[in-house]
Amino acid sequence: MDKWTGKVAVITGGSSGMGAAILSLFIKNVFNRKCDVANLTSIKENFNWIEENFGVVHILVNNAGILRSGKVLDENSIEILNKLIDVNFTAVVHCTREAVKLMKKSEDYCMIINICSIAGHKIPFPNDFNIYPATKFAVKAFSEIVRQELVVEECDKIRVTNLSPGSVRTNILDNSGFPQFDEFIEQYKLKFIEPEDIAEAVCYILSTQINVNVSELTIMSA
Repeated sequence: MDKWTGKVAVITGGSSGMGAAILSLFIKNVFNRKCDVANLTSIKENFNWIEENFGVVHILVNNAGILRSGKVLDENSIEILNKLIDVNFTAVVHCTREAVKLMKKSEDYCMIINICSIAGHKIPFPNDFNIYPATKFAVKAFSEIVRQELVVEECDKIRVTNLSPGSVRTNILDNSGFPQFDEFIEQYKLKFIEPEDIAEAVCYILSTQINVNVSELTIMSA
């Protein structure tokens, strides 16, 4: 981690859960910025502020995400669907695009870590997860697309990792609207990992040698 000392890291969704745990890795000189990641103008304003104050970005962790239960085909689901897509996927696209512009100005190696989900590899059961899995499948595909585009550009100083956790003990479920989720946890013996486990995984990714790109990492409970 020493090679990242003095570097600029941007973490979305850093106020709680996995984001707060990851933020603890970069605890020195933290600047809290309010950003509506579902709003492109807000994203651009924040990255403009970063450019004006720091010039570059070395690390981007796209962590912000939400979960809402429901069915994709529900009559009144369009507002929820759009919110899930905007926060979980479109924000990742826009934040990555803005960060890469600043990363290309840096003379140092840079890292993009997209917090995906095991739901981006396999559709979870029961099927009340709404369009959430689709947004995570999209994040997984987007991570690989960006990695390949950078390879074609011969921009080997920027590495991309898709980090897919299993069930993490955060407050994402508190506002999800899942009915009888406690019973679901008990029935399927669902085990959780902690936000600190994800922070350790991020630390591992950042600690790898500059000639190594951990393109995909999955973290599950034992």
